[in-house]
Amino acid sequence: MELKHLRAIERFNLVIAAVICLGSLLFWRRGIALGAFLGAGLAVVNFWAIRKVSEAGLKTRSERKRLVLISFLVAKMGALMALVYLAIRYLPINVLAFIVGLSTFLVSIMIVSFRVHADAAET
Repeated sequence: MELKHLRAIERFNLVIAAVICLGSLLFWRRGIALGAFLGAGLAVVNFWAIRKVSEAGLKTRSERKRLVLISFLVAKMGALMALVYLAIRYLPINVLAFIVGLSTFLVSIMIVSFRVHADAAET
């Protein structure tokens, strides 16, 4: 996957997250909207961090810097898991809405993958 694909995934992630957040705000109660907002926010920040680290990793030739970046990704994943646990355990949110918001990046990856595959099939 190229850097332009990571940027496309990030853009789709922002759009899908915005649609989910606005829809939940307009049509559901506060706990559902809060869950969707938190989940989508975590998904957006998570993929932003993945893209930044991936870009830095692809640009560097230093093995030491790549190891530091890999360590950062592991730490980021641990922090994400901790934040998900804390949100589900202690915040007055709807867990299903939170999971839907958190899953926006999966839909974004799927959309971009289909588009890349369709473009490759045409050429």
